[in-house]
Amino acid sequence: MSIKPLTEPRSNATRKAYPSRRRFWLKILVAVLLGGIFAVAIASWYAGQIVRRHMVAALETHYHSKVELKSFDVLIFPRIIIRGEDLVLRKDATPSAPPFIKISKFTADAGILDLLRTKKRIRRVTLEGLEIHIVHSAPAEPNSEQSQGQKRKVPEFVISEVSADDTRLVIHPQDPGKDPRVWDIHQLSLRSAGTADSMHYKATLTNPTPPGKIDSTGYFGPFNVEDPGKSPLKGDYQFRNADLGHFKGIGGTLSSDGAFSGVLDRIDVKGKCDVADFSVRDGHKVHLTTDFVAVVDGTDGDTYLHEVRAAFLNTRLLARGKVEGSEGQKGKTISLKVDSEQARVEDLVTLVVPNEPLLTGAAELHTSFELPPGKTDVLDRLRLDGAFGLEQTKFSNNSIQQKIATLSARSQGDKSENIVPGDTASNFKGHFTLANGVARFSNLTFDVPGASVNLAGTYDLDKGALDFQGHLHMQAKLSEMTSGVKSFLAKIAQPFFNGKKGEGQTDIPIKISGSRKEPKFGIDVGKVLKP
Repeated sequence: MSIKPLTEPRSNATRKAYPSRRRFWLKILVAVLLGGIFAVAIASWYAGQIVRRHMVAALETHYHSKVELKSFDVLIFPRIIIRGEDLVLRKDATPSAPPFIKISKFTADAGILDLLRTKKRIRRVTLEGLEIHIVHSAPAEPNSEQSQGQKRKVPEFVISEVSADDTRLVIHPQDPGKDPRVWDIHQLSLRSAGTADSMHYKATLTNPTPPGKIDSTGYFGPFNVEDPGKSPLKGDYQFRNADLGHFKGIGGTLSSDGAFSGVLDRIDVKGKCDVADFSVRDGHKVHLTTDFVAVVDGTDGDTYLHEVRAAFLNTRLLARGKVEGSEGQKGKTISLKVDSEQARVEDLVTLVVPNEPLLTGAAELHTSFELPPGKTDVLDRLRLDGAFGLEQTKFSNNSIQQKIATLSARSQGDKSENIVPGDTASNFKGHFTLANGVARFSNLTFDVPGASVNLAGTYDLDKGALDFQGHLHMQAKLSEMTSGVKSFLAKIAQPFFNGKKGEGQTDIPIKISGSRKEPKFGIDVGKVLKP
């Protein structure tokens, strides 16, 4: 008995039908995929046209600008990717006017559901070649067409993250005669950016003058379209490795930390500066620190210093003033009022001379300070006009101090030969100006017990040349300062040197010439013989 199989073997016709069915379904699948790709392409193109139209309208409405866009495309699956090139926003139709915003390339990434919300959300935007020109000007009165455009509601949206490295920000001041401020921002990231929200930012940029690196974090916006200068901002900054050698005549590396808040055309700043190796020309290096409170106009960089407290060695200075540009002038002028009632003369001298200070003692200083812009040496451009006082000063050179002590003793009629130089202190005061590297002194007085000197003249900071004339007043008569034959001859000469009432009994016209290193002291014979 034969056993039959449970299933009948497939016929040749049946076996041939299976490949045909597989090919059929494969063709169907390929057709569906091609149809889907074609549909996505059509939908992307159609969506691109819609999104482009809406984006351009939104930008023109919100920023009151004319939009130019070279290329634009949208991919809608599996996520929405928006890409474009050469996006330009222009507020001013003048051909020579800079564009408000210029972007070489941009990419946006969003989920489909994110764009279906009432408040649209874009997850990430990457910008390449971003350039922003902020022109600070009074807002114009809108015409009727503009007014209706502004009434059109711009869809609310928020961008979770914006990356815009190598951005250039150019701020044009309201005064056309002032130079624009240019900031090269090497790294810039923004979070929660939107049409009506402030955005958190993190930026690394280069400060133009003096050159150095700035790291800043904070909040900016919302951007005030009508008046960019009223756009709010708040944050902190760190300024590092600023080379003060950029300003010819001074040196050192500056670091600064601070905080700021306000609006773009009035930023309140409070911070500290530290220069471990500050120097002026060939003077000694000192550790300079400052605390300051200021207001900065971010549209033109003008700075108004409410209070600057500077300290170095044993000296403290207080300054107030402004750093401001002028029409037709490249750069900014520093104008300050500087006061100090806690200073040391040796500290002030140490700043500008390479040798050991000639004098030591307490100093009081009150002066105006003006430094116009330029590429020449700082001391050649610096202008001062003020007064100073030095109390209980002594000369660091023992030989000079001995002569001063001897002068004091002889002026009081002391003929002793054992005079101790360390016991004699001197006082100075006077009015001075500085311009073109030359200091001019008037009403310069120097007094020691028994004698006083009144001088006027000039001191050339570059050459160290001295040119002073004045009078030496002494309490004693000439004959009281010497003995023997010299005393007799002094009595004969006394009528030529009689002092005026209240100035002592002896008045000697003197002059000082030579240089700082080799000063020459002498009697001004011309004034002695003058009737």
